[in-house]
Amino acid sequence: MRRRLRRDLLLAVCYAALLGFVTFVAAATPALIRTTLDEGAQEAVADAGYDADLLVSVPTGLSDGVTRTVEPVVVDQVADGIVPRLPPALQASQDGATATVLTPTIDVAVDGATSPDNAIDIQVGMATGTRLDDIVLTEGRLPSNPESATGPVEVMIGSEAASAAGIEVGSVLEVPAGEQLKGGPTSFVVTGLADLVDEAQASTRQWIDLPTLWTPVERLRSGRIVGLGVTVLTDPEGERRAEQLIDDSVDAVVRVGFDPESFSEARLYEVLDEIEALTVNSSSLAGDSTAQISARSSLANAVSGYPAAAAGALAQLTTAAEGVGGVGAVTLFLTARLLVLRRERDVAWERARGASLLSVALTSFVESLLLAAVGVAAGAALLLALGASSDLMSLAVVLLVGVAAPVLQTVIGASAVWRAPRGKVAQAGRDARRRARRLVAEALVVVVTVAAGAALFSRGFGRSAGGTPDLLIGALPLLVALTASLLILRLQLPAVRFLAALARRSKGAAGIVAASQAEASRPALPLMALTVAFALAIGGATLVQTIDAGEVDASWQRVGADARVDGSITDDEIASARAADGVTAAGAAASLPGTPLEGGSGTTIATVLAIDPGYCDVLSRLPRSAHGTAADLCGKLASGGSDDAVPVMADEVLAERLTAETLELSVEDQVVPIRIVGTTSAGPNGYDKGPFLFVDRTALAEASGVNLTVDTLLLMGDGADAAGEATAGSSGSTLTSRTAWLADQRTSALPSGVVGGFVTSVGALLVLGMIALATATIAGGQARSRTLSLLRTLGLPRRTGWLLVAVETVPLLVASLLGGIAASIVAVLLIAPRLGLGALTGGTGDPPIASTLPATIAAIGAAVIVLLVTTVAERIAYRRERLSETLRVGDPR
Repeated sequence: MRRRLRRDLLLAVCYAALLGFVTFVAAATPALIRTTLDEGAQEAVADAGYDADLLVSVPTGLSDGVTRTVEPVVVDQVADGIVPRLPPALQASQDGATATVLTPTIDVAVDGATSPDNAIDIQVGMATGTRLDDIVLTEGRLPSNPESATGPVEVMIGSEAASAAGIEVGSVLEVPAGEQLKGGPTSFVVTGLADLVDEAQASTRQWIDLPTLWTPVERLRSGRIVGLGVTVLTDPEGERRAEQLIDDSVDAVVRVGFDPESFSEARLYEVLDEIEALTVNSSSLAGDSTAQISARSSLANAVSGYPAAAAGALAQLTTAAEGVGGVGAVTLFLTARLLVLRRERDVAWERARGASLLSVALTSFVESLLLAAVGVAAGAALLLALGASSDLMSLAVVLLVGVAAPVLQTVIGASAVWRAPRGKVAQAGRDARRRARRLVAEALVVVVTVAAGAALFSRGFGRSAGGTPDLLIGALPLLVALTASLLILRLQLPAVRFLAALARRSKGAAGIVAASQAEASRPALPLMALTVAFALAIGGATLVQTIDAGEVDASWQRVGADARVDGSITDDEIASARAADGVTAAGAAASLPGTPLEGGSGTTIATVLAIDPGYCDVLSRLPRSAHGTAADLCGKLASGGSDDAVPVMADEVLAERLTAETLELSVEDQVVPIRIVGTTSAGPNGYDKGPFLFVDRTALAEASGVNLTVDTLLLMGDGADAAGEATAGSSGSTLTSRTAWLADQRTSALPSGVVGGFVTSVGALLVLGMIALATATIAGGQARSRTLSLLRTLGLPRRTGWLLVAVETVPLLVASLLGGIAASIVAVLLIAPRLGLGALTGGTGDPPIASTLPATIAAIGAAVIVLLVTTVAERIAYRRERLSETLRVGDPR
């Protein structure tokens, strides 16, 4: 055995290296899938922000005789006891709890003023010790309310809110007589003004439930400002007294935050299940408290898009992994075949000396186990060196295949030689049995492929809920490629015979030799390996291109232009943005969501978009997938009419709901007659909620007498981001950049993980396919050398060797490429619509499937390069043979 290993050291090292490569890919794939899904869950929770928090309501203050309440002073104690009583997954994911006690609004008058300009309403919150650490007094002192006091309740307020409301230290906030309840305070007195130590803390979880403490909010009535709303802080006793003004209990809210980094896919689903259970029954959180606690959370809604995206990612990565695994196994068998061929003569000598099949198998097993152990260990060591985790099951499977591939082929070869049939009848029987076995195997592959396809159509790719993927459906692309390779094997022989017949008619012996060699060479395993590799590589590259193009389309859909500004925008700011350098188009729209349209058979609710001509200019520059077609939109809106109705256009969804052309819409209590002049497929479905009704902004303003404020500005051109940033800065609006959105989408965990997985799998498939092609070429080298030695004794030139290589490898390459291209098209058409690509790309729907042509050209180029390198290397090796060796008419090696 040692002599064999020394003799075939280079081949053994190559086999072990291939095993190491397959081990690395196979063991790293499950970790890649799990990491992608877990990072996607973490990203979903992080994007949800405070909307994902668990909110536990604790009733305080007055009791209605049914609801059990607690005093405000013990709310912090109740909050501290909630976290330890959370279910396991919630407790492992929580990031602390913050309690907030806040009364409903209370109307007050500042220093007895009755003017509407001095009208404010306040909410009274309780200042706890942790919150007091974040603030600094700018004037006055902290409130201090003794027990059983009957005078004004002492409070403090933020400096900015106090300035806006005309409040200062010593100001008295009087409760109107009609709002006073028996036993409650009649007024509040401001004892201090405060600011946050760090202004950025205003948006943290500690202060998120007290937003108007630092920034007052304008109270509107019929579109007019009628006063201000502010929050004041007091101590627990002051909070208790303030709650006496409310004729019902006041819910304290304990906000339990989550640490996104603690989440995994499995934990996310566990947390959602525990939240659902707590929503039904929260009594376990109360502990010794008698309070009637209830819990709620919007986490399920906040991460509602994750399950579909995760399922799509899991399906795509599973198909890629199974494809690489299948090609890797076939390539290992092909490479092992080189070792077996090198040892055919040794095995024949051993059998001639009386060695049993068991002895031959045992010797091969020991050699194979040694090589497989070295290869698997090298692959696992590389994984550890890179800091990646390895899957033990994958390591075991690769080790098993690595050992079994040489052993099985050695035993089958030795058994076939020893039991060679004698006579034509015995040979015919052996051929019949071989054909029967082949038909059974082919039928089995076809049946399994059909079953996988039926499962895909009946239940689709299963949704991931922390469980294992559907391996049968995931193997569908691999099975389709295998079926294609079987079909190619059936069709190859007639095609080769036809070409061989043409070659025999050519002049000279070269055509006859080529025809004979082509008919004799029909390697099944190399053809299967190459067909599957090409099919999966082309299909994977096509899906990568589809995702990439889909993300670009989604960026147009979600942003609507190169840049979008949302907020209250003036006409001067619009004009300035339109005139900015690098801006090629600018469109403005005033959105009126939830507008009722009266007429026909009833009322229809729509979002009215009052647009200017620049809006249509922007739409005309967008891809059709972003906003549909906007042909003649503004032209028809400006066409006017013979009646007084304002012309409008409905999107296709709204048009199906409307039963009349003449309708009425209300704009701030002004009824405006409108007339439908056409339909359009345009509409900002990616960032606004339809259905949409388009109208010219100037025409609607004139008809209603209402000045419509623009709340959306779309900008196109290289200078759109800069112009949008300037507009957002001057108007206090929000800027959304398409390039920034696209960059963020492409770096998101699930899309980037899927693309990275596909790129890796395509690279691995091409490498394995090229190895299969090289091994197939090398495996036939010994027979070609023997044939060429014979031909040279008959006077054929040395260059005939190139012809022999070509007639064996070119048909193999062409057949596998054709089969791979056809299989990739079928597989992509079958699985792409069911992979949830829209959820991964972030668009409003699934993107169109990209062309397979670029991937096909790349695969052909790679195959031709490897074929040339392999052929040249073999011919250089053959040129080193001496004429005396060639004249021996046999194997010169």
